[in-house]
Amino acid sequence: MDTHSFATSKIISGKEIAHKNEEKLIEKVKELGQPISVVSILVGNDPPSVLYTGLKQKKATAVGITFTPITFTEDTSFDEVAEKIKELNSDSNIDGIMLQLPLPKSFLGEHTHQELTELIDPKKDIAGLTSERLVPPAAVAADGPGGHQS
Repeated sequence: MDTHSFATSKIISGKEIAHKNEEKLIEKVKELGQPISVVSILVGNDPPSVLYTGLKQKKATAVGITFTPITFTEDTSFDEVAEKIKELNSDSNIDGIMLQLPLPKSFLGEHTHQELTELIDPKKDIAGLTSERLVPPAAVAADGPGGHQS
């Protein structure tokens, strides 16, 4: 076994890096000098989606961003959620919109999640899901260039 490669390895602390990044983000939010408001749309009660939405809310609040989850039941009509997205697009108090995926199959029916994501104003698409996105999709950004793109 080549021990040389271990001698040059560096152990990093993910928690330490995350904490430093969070501190930088808090400063950037303060520097903006105006409140930032984000809305997350959740349809149904898929446990991982509910958990993930809660984690996003906790982190957003920690850095000074107002995070409002809007939850719809699975039996809500597709058109009602579409109308809510359009309403949020025109609300000047809302800076960002995210749609929690996956959407329940029973909710979608003959529709696709892309039909809803395409309704989000690209300037408010903070998850990078629209075809006109101004930011890369979160999964691509997390994996880096050439990473897994789902």
